[in-house]
Amino acid sequence: MKSKLWPVFLLVLLPFSACEQKELYFKFQPIRGETWNSRNVVDFRLDSVNALPEKQYAVSVEIVSNNQYPYQNLWLCMEQNITDTTFVNDTLEVKITDLYGKRLGTGGAALHQLSVPYKKNVVLDSARSYLIRVRHIMSDEFLPGIEQIGLRIQ
Repeated sequence: MKSKLWPVFLLVLLPFSACEQKELYFKFQPIRGETWNSRNVVDFRLDSVNALPEKQYAVSVEIVSNNQYPYQNLWLCMEQNITDTTFVNDTLEVKITDLYGKRLGTGGAALHQLSVPYKKNVVLDSARSYLIRVRHIMSDEFLPGIEQIGLRIQ
């Protein structure tokens, strides 16, 4: 009886394992004192990543904020060399709350994590080194309530 159920069990689990998206890179950088200075650049260095040259990847920015964040959105300057051999600057708007002040993302009462799509269909070369720099470009020099900035490539 056991031998007949084993293939059925594998067939049930196979679709779930095939849909799993694995991360090529996932890292968080803490913001000291939960106050982000506009001159404080958060660097993500991607050296020797195990990228497959025929595969396309999606890049997202991860924001961990607390209830001290005073605004509805967060403007970021993204400097990167993942889409070209030279550095390119992009501006990214992150919606932290909806129009009614409800925090977006996942989390409890104190902390929320928000995943923001940044680039998709990115082809990476495992022989190259990449750098993604993130800094806020809000009008306040010191921005309270941002605890961590992360980068995910999957």
